[in-house]
Amino acid sequence: MYEKRYYVSVAYAGNHIYALGGHNGENQGRLDTAERYTLDENLWQTIASMNRVRSDAAAAELGGRVYVAGGFEGRRYHDSAEYYEPDTNQWTLISRMHSPRGGISLAQQGGYLYAIGGNDGNSRLRTIERYDMVEGKWELIGQMNRRKSNLSSTVVNDDIYILGGWSDEPEAGILDLVERFDTTTRECHIVRPLTFPASATCACTLKDRNLVKKYIRPLPIGYVQNTGEFDD
Repeated sequence: MYEKRYYVSVAYAGNHIYALGGHNGENQGRLDTAERYTLDENLWQTIASMNRVRSDAAAAELGGRVYVAGGFEGRRYHDSAEYYEPDTNQWTLISRMHSPRGGISLAQQGGYLYAIGGNDGNSRLRTIERYDMVEGKWELIGQMNRRKSNLSSTVVNDDIYILGGWSDEPEAGILDLVERFDTTTRECHIVRPLTFPASATCACTLKDRNLVKKYIRPLPIGYVQNTGEFDD
């Protein structure tokens, strides 16, 4: 890439991988810059900078646009969101979310964007809100079973699976919790946990079962799944 980036937001749209904002590791190094990788050309190129400096935000594609929401700018957490229009190389701010959210997860399902969890600067959040592209506004639509930030999410069929994260609730910390958010009933259901607690992760859905088999590594002999321990 053109810049060093951690706490970067990444999305795929139109045969491009977008890398948005982040931190370059230097003092006051949070970024508003953005770049994209073209798969066919094996080439990175810079694009227009965002309207806000953002690290620890989240990004997703919707309707051919690249949306980024939340994040941290060094002193405060953002409730703002914006989208990138590839045809014009421009960023446009949209309506604000109901809460500031850093360490947020963003998922696209059924023509909506879902902003999940995060940190508002005072505590972790359990709320989920949804952006309607047609109405141009956010709606609070559900809650997770735990407050958490630095979680990941991925869509399977019509449901959003929410994995891991960090919770500030008593005796919580880094989580192995997995929840399934039903976008129809707007309810979160706890499902089988991760093999080990994980925070600041990424998740995706592989639809080709052969790919799933290819990339799964076998567990060590004697390892008991979902306990994080070895069986004597």
